[in-house]
Formats: sequence, C-alpha cells, structure tokens
Amino acid sequence: MFHLVMAAAVAVVLTAGTVATGGNTLYEQRQQLETEQKKTVNPYELGGTYENMKIIYKFGKSRVVLTAQDVVDWVRYWPDGHWDIDDARIAEYIESLQKHFDTWDRTKVFETTGKKIIHLTGDYGWRLDRDKEVKEISKLLRRNGTTVHPLHFLTEAAVRYNPARDYGDSYVEIDLSRQVLWLYEEGKVTVRTDIVSGLMNTDRQTPGGIFCVKYKQSPAVLRGADYASPVTYWMPFNGGIGLHDATWQPAFGGDLCYTRGSHGCINLPLDKAEKIYEKIEKGFPVICYYSDSEDE
Repeated sequence: MFHLVMAAAVAVVLTAGTVATGGNTLYEQRQQLETEQKKTVNPYELGGTYENMKIIYKFGKSRVVLTAQDVVDWVRYWPDGHWDIDDARIAEYIESLQKHFDTWDRTKVFETTGKKIIHLTGDYGWRLDRDKEVKEISKLLRRNGTTVHPLHFLTEAAVRYNPARDYGDSYVEIDLSRQVLWLYEEGKVTVRTDIVSGLMNTDRQTPGGIFCVKYKQSPAVLRGADYASPVTYWMPFNGGIGLHDATWQPAFGGDLCYTRGSHGCINLPLDKAEKIYEKIEKGFPVICYYSDSEDE
C-alpha cells in the first residue's frame, strides 16, 4: 500500500461530537472535506502523477493491458489527508489474471494411443504466483510509463497457446487398463513397456489424471507402513506415486496388477526405467487413464 499525499489536508477537530473550532458543525466539516477532496486530482486521471501508467502482461500469444484509466476507481481517500490504492481491488485484478492465464487443475483434452479422446484433470499446468504478482503490481502502479511485465508462475506447462493441450507433444502416457506405458518425445514413441500398476479394486489402485514429474532420485528407498523397497530410479509424479524399477516383479503387463499390484506406483523393468529416467526431467507431463471405464 502506498500513500499519495493531498495537496491540502483538512484539519478536523471535534468538540462534544457536534461543535468544532470556528463554530463548524460535524456536517459542515464533512462538506468542507468533500470539497477539498474534489479539488485534488486523482493521480491516474489526466494531469495526475501517474496519468501515463500502463502495464502490459504478455503470456505466449495472449496480451492483457492495464492502463491508468482502469485504475482510477481503485484509488480511495482517507480522512487523515492521504490517498492510497485499495488492496482488495489489486487482489481482484490478479484473480482476473488467474482466470485468464491459469491452466492448472483445469480439464485437458487428450487423444490416447488408441485414438480415443478423453478428458483429464490434475495438478499439471500454468499456475500464477498470486502473492508475488500482488506485490509486483503494487510497485508497477507507481511507474508513470509503460512496463512490459513477465508473469511469475508457481507451476509451468510445456505449451502456452493451447490451455486444453498445454502438455505439448512430449509426455509419459500410461494406460492403466492395458497396463502399458509409452514415452512420447516430440510426438514420437521412444520407449514402450508393459507395467504393473497399483493393486486393482483396492485403495492402492493407481488414480487417473494428468500430473508432472516432481523430481528425480537415483538411487532411492521407497518406504511405507510395512515396507522399505530400494530402487535404482525414482520419479514421483502424484504425491507418493511415481515411476520406478521393480526388480522383484517376475513379469510385467497382463493381469499382474490384480495379484501383484503395487501400492499405487508404476512398476517398470529396470532397463526401461533407466531409459525413461535419462530422458525426462522435473515438470515432464505424466498422463494416466483407464481406457476401459469398468476398471476405474
């Protein structure tokens, strides 16, 4: 919050709640205060200190412009003789930017390897850093000129121009019904493997959705209430659920997820886990789904 001092402050001295110095009543003093307020130029109006203030928000092909004229009614006057910008109006504006730019936790459209169109949600996508943007705009509003402002995001996606397909053409695709994983790089399959997912028909069943790799670790020890499993390649993408090698599995694919299913993770052959680990990084999209709705 910043202060814009009035050209002339009005002193208000009340006596017994009705009479002030000079014999003015409370009503007269309020009238005088309003008169003085009208004499003061709003800093964002023509002739004001920040009449040429302009902020340009650019994001991919999108562009949002905030001008001084847009901010005129954000200014509020205080009885002690100063102006400031209403914090609530700043917060409302940033929320409008979130609605415009955010793709995080919104429905995505995906065409599976089986050419089926499905819709997914999850924690993948662009997510504006609201707190940081509120602080930034408070500073930028005091610049009497044009500022091109790059937005700050808490999470990012691969593509900016298509909110429904912001994962791009490089991702891990997992069909939990068919128990198959594909790694796509620039639209081409570079790794294909059978998997074993979470134990079906239990609370360990792997959930569908669109997520991203949170980090990578090699080696790692996966721990639960009743197990500690050393793995060579660990790539978590949904809470405690991740991709990893599982040398204890006798085979992969088929119906093993019904009898030897994991605690939710995607079990991989060691050589496939190594290849995937080498090719993906933090933030890489991971798309899980059930092609057979009866499996969900």
